Amino acid sequence: MDSGYLQGDTLHFECYQTHWIKGDHDYKCSIVIDYNDPYIYRFEWNKGWQPWCRTREFENFLNQLTTMLATIAIILVIAMIFLCCWCARRKRLAKKTT
Repeated sequence: MDSGYLQGDTLHFECYQTHWIKGDHDYKCSIVIDYNDPYIYRFEWNKGWQPWCRTREFENFLNQLTTMLATIAIILVIAMIFLCCWCARRKRLAKKTT
């Protein structure tokens, strides 16, 4: 970045309309004062995630994939709980019959 930016200046990153922006898309220049010597200062951009673009189709695909995998995981957890309860019941019935 050029040293011509001043305190309060902002940068705004954008993507094409066919893409979603990820990360931080707004950056602001602010003053940073040295705590040991208050007469020394510098300007820095706020910290954040680097902005990048992802196609809307791929983003929708990932959202649907996440939803499907979460649903399958929930079903598997419920099935495992049922299976554990069923096995415990079968053991209890086997002890009663013998």
